[in-house]
Amino acid sequence: MVNIGTDLSISIVIPTYGREQILLDTISCHLQQASEIPQFEELIVIDQTPIHEAITEGELQQWQDQGRIRWIRSEQPHLTRSMNRGL
Repeated sequence: MVNIGTDLSISIVIPTYGREQILLDTISCHLQQASEIPQFEELIVIDQTPIHEAITEGELQQWQDQGRIRWIRSEQPHLTRSMNRGL
């Protein structure tokens, strides 16, 4: 058995484009699960969607303001660039 120690931290990166309720559901689920993991450090949302519905925008902004997510907006959609940015 390998001892990975307590210095390990966990981050979740979600690159997204054109998602609304499924994005909110995914983030909510991850935040709920992460609250039970002491090594959880941050949830990063790399958002490539130009304009969200008001409900989605409001929820993302609230999570950002509360420090529960790091919401990074990208000007041009590009999956590989978004994954690299998240890393």
